[in-house]
Amino acid sequence: MTLEPNRTVMLRYTSLSADLTRLMLTAVIPRWQADSIVLHNQPMRVEAAAVETCDYADLWAAAHDPARRSCRITLRFETPTYFKVTGGRAMRLPAPEYVFGKSLLRRWNAFAPCKLPDTVGAFAANAVEVEAVRNLHTRRVSFTRAGKNLVTGFVGEVMYGVPAADADLSGAIHALARFARFSGIGAQTADGLGQVGVVEVEHRPRS
Repeated sequence: MTLEPNRTVMLRYTSLSADLTRLMLTAVIPRWQADSIVLHNQPMRVEAAAVETCDYADLWAAAHDPARRSCRITLRFETPTYFKVTGGRAMRLPAPEYVFGKSLLRRWNAFAPCKLPDTVGAFAANAVEVEAVRNLHTRRVSFTRAGKNLVTGFVGEVMYGVPAADADLSGAIHALARFARFSGIGAQTADGLGQVGVVEVEHRPRS
């Protein structure tokens, strides 16, 4: 993204930590609104802040609603996304086993109080399908300011079909999809890659 004068941009921060969320709400955001922030040596004025709260319990409860046993999940990858695989290679396709079974599952189990079993990864690889894609393409981003190389990843929308054969496993995929907005997906999420902007869930049974 190129910062330009008089252009409005959105900066999103996500947290599932109660302490960090409290700090953002009581100290960081009020200070930004009173003063300004600096991005890439460019001062920026905060015009508005929209806040919504969520925790792991909310993600888990929504995922295990009995009405949500079979669904289609659409993820929109807003920043370039890729996965690191064996041998240092890069995987630049939104395969379910990488999105849900590796990236999201590993991050959930690293931070969430309720762990998910390894069978979730096998379910993602063997049962979850890519049903449709929209405007899926690769994009290259430069990290020259940070002294890093160019990085290529995919962006666009992907619809995943989740079967209802196992209520617990399909519920876990649903929880991971909602978790994606907070954790990001793939490599270099700390650099802004792998950001998921929209999660849409369709609860009609698959045909």
